[in-house]
Amino acid sequence: MATVLVADDEQDMRALLSKLLSKAGHDVIQAVDGKEALELAITLEPDVILLDVSMPAMGGLEVLKKLRESPQTRAIPVIFLSAHPIFEWDADARGPNARNLGPTFYISKVWKRGAIERAIRNSVGGRRQ
Repeated sequence: MATVLVADDEQDMRALLSKLLSKAGHDVIQAVDGKEALELAITLEPDVILLDVSMPAMGGLEVLKKLRESPQTRAIPVIFLSAHPIFEWDADARGPNARNLGPTFYISKVWKRGAIERAIRNSVGGRRQ
């Protein structure tokens, strides 16, 4: 199975995702904000990152931009999570544009059963080959 970094500022969401992913056999690492997520991604090089879009210290778009700038973390699949059902890809024209940064998937926090597991399987499958 995969090593998954779950980055979300909401403790309940981290706990839910960790339980779901651990039950599916994944190793889970947790980050409470974007800054910690970036540090853990560089240090531990997880197989995939579940990244909340809106977090304190550093938002998901900024984390993704920094991950893509580094040769060490550039290839790590990133799955965006957001409480907003329709994510504004170009919400801040001055900041990074998510489409150009290349998240692997986008999942609303109100997801369908199996969506996260499928996204991880599809993301990691291509990276491990």
